[in-house]
Amino acid sequence: MQKPFMTRRVFGVVALFWLLATGVVLGLRAQGSPVFRIGIIDQADGPLLRGAKLAVDQINSTGGVTGADGTQFVLELVSQPRTAVDNINQASVIAVIGPESSTVVQNNLQLLLSLQVPILIPATDDTLTAIDTSDRIIRISAAESQVGAALADYIVKDVQSSNIATVQLDLASTVGVVGFTNALARLGIGTPKGFILETGTPLNDFAAEIKA
Repeated sequence: MQKPFMTRRVFGVVALFWLLATGVVLGLRAQGSPVFRIGIIDQADGPLLRGAKLAVDQINSTGGVTGADGTQFVLELVSQPRTAVDNINQASVIAVIGPESSTVVQNNLQLLLSLQVPILIPATDDTLTAIDTSDRIIRISAAESQVGAALADYIVKDVQSSNIATVQLDLASTVGVVGFTNALARLGIGTPKGFILETGTPLNDFAAEIKA
């Protein structure tokens, strides 16, 4: 599922890198590098990359990053497809944003950690930070369980509705549906009726099933 407000979140993340960069500027100055490189693991025109480009362009247009000694450094993005995590290792990045997919993060966790830099991920699987013993994985989106709890709380307490159904369009949203259902149960609401879009089912037919 596409994450809303992804570009706005990434803008904030790159601003965080700006602050992080000023803190490590003296270490990089010794190597004579005028550039801080941030790795982006995303599709060629993905939301992470678009948001990061926006933020970096704005930061660099105002002069880049000012080091503790007054030296100016510019930010540079190093973009790689989500299936090429290993390629980013050669770019000497100070941090990485992505991947967005929980599965890609899990399958490449050790490779990501081997970069020895902070890894900021929008992936929301509840287990991702639990399995990281290095404390380098930083989640920039709320965990699925927290999103489900907030949504359930809003529907039940604010909207005051108990006539609830879940609609699942892909397998990746299973964790979110389970978290939402569990949150409803804690609020005294029974298991909602669930609808799952099966492969090959026309959307019109699926919508008609939900309305019935």
